[in-house]
Amino acid sequence: MKHQQPFVILAALLGLAISGCTVSPQPDIPSGTVSAAVSPTSPATTTSVATPRLTVVRAPAADAPSKARVLLDQPKMVLTRPEDQPYAPEAFVVRGDTVTIADRVNKQIVTFQNGRRIGAVAFPDLKLADMAIRDGHYYFLNALDQREVDEFVMDDTRTLTQVGNQILPAEADRIGWDDGRLVAQLTEQNTWVAVDGSDPVVANPTFELNGRGFRITDGHTVLEIPTRYEPTGVELIARDADYTYYQVYDNYVRANAEQVYRGYVYQFDRSEQLVHTYTLHVAADVKPSRELQIVDGRVYQLFITNKTARVLLLAPN
Repeated sequence: MKHQQPFVILAALLGLAISGCTVSPQPDIPSGTVSAAVSPTSPATTTSVATPRLTVVRAPAADAPSKARVLLDQPKMVLTRPEDQPYAPEAFVVRGDTVTIADRVNKQIVTFQNGRRIGAVAFPDLKLADMAIRDGHYYFLNALDQREVDEFVMDDTRTLTQVGNQILPAEADRIGWDDGRLVAQLTEQNTWVAVDGSDPVVANPTFELNGRGFRITDGHTVLEIPTRYEPTGVELIARDADYTYYQVYDNYVRANAEQVYRGYVYQFDRSEQLVHTYTLHVAADVKPSRELQIVDGRVYQLFITNKTARVLLLAPN
């Protein structure tokens, strides 16, 4: 498990939550016209460069956690440790009406359908940071060496057998799917790549602090998102044909000097208009490696307390 720290996140992933690095200054926004490259025999031409469209979110997401439907509630997956954070699941996967969760306490990968347990396999001999599943193949991002993705298949005895291993060019935070490809988020490079070693898939937008909030620039759009409390981090967590999702973090200090970190999801359509916001549920400072999954336009949260592990389906604010 991870303590949430006061950091600014720069990250990008389609359909995945990720964490990242330091804010870099925003580059100048292109506007007007620029001269095109010409050969000695061709006339000089100019090419119009469109000014990025500005979208300003007028108010931060609601302070109260979003209403949620509890899909799973598994107290046996949490080991309470009075002097430390609870020992609990770090990752989960949602596929249609099934939820698969990595149960570290009982050393199993457990699958539920409509809340009912339908199967489990023994936990592989590795420290898990994230996982992805497709067509009977299980892919695990190894937390001991976050450049390594291990591939397993389940045999007839419901045992996971390793069949592959990929070494990434740099440490990754998350893995998941983009248009049928398994991809990994590379933290320091601020980009994500296909796990099979092909070219980078996409680079991140640029992020910068903007007063009490953040400014996000991706070359053709500028988004300004305010925060209710002290801005802490922002990341691109999902994109599909219809929507883009950003997770925003802020924090405040209680009267007893305890620092509280909050998380929100902002959903934009492809014209960069705000569609929905979601406010995450907060349990002290406990945060799993894989906190969110966005599948078919729905936002799922792995919510850990000292007593239980829950998978929540969040409703829009």
